[in-house]
Amino acid sequence: MTRRLSAAACAISLVLCAATIALWVRSGLAIDEVIYVRPLWVGAAASEHGGVCFTWDVTDPSDPFRFNRLPIRYHSLPRSPEDPARAWNWRFIGFRYQSFGTPTLHVHTLVVPFWAVVLCWLVLPAWLIHRARTRPPSGCCKSCGYDLRASNARCPECGTLISDATESAA
Repeated sequence: MTRRLSAAACAISLVLCAATIALWVRSGLAIDEVIYVRPLWVGAAASEHGGVCFTWDVTDPSDPFRFNRLPIRYHSLPRSPEDPARAWNWRFIGFRYQSFGTPTLHVHTLVVPFWAVVLCWLVLPAWLIHRARTRPPSGCCKSCGYDLRASNARCPECGTLISDATESAA
């Protein structure tokens, strides 16, 4: 059961990795954005300029336009060049953060580069492949890898009980 579950999780992770790579390529051509609106805050996720851009803002309750927004919407825009004059509060290897505001609105922007998202999706498959290659085969001692088919009670190599060694290896 756990083997099937981990194989399914690995397959889902690889599909999400492929989708992220497709969005990465598309981010050079267009800006895709999903916006979620609540009464006091707005959140958005956009695929643009080689990264996933998360933006959230908190509005003042006295803002007269805060209720005139659709709850969820998606739109795709033609790609525009990134504004070089945009002042980022923090930048490091493609990660960027910006925070600015007015008395009635405060906006936060976090950009995560696509290469970091792809690496996150590849962690689970890499770990499962590593675990499968380093695990001793069935019927072998978990501690030392010795073949236990002809042994009765203990591993002749390291002394581990056979019932413990085979149960934990399976």
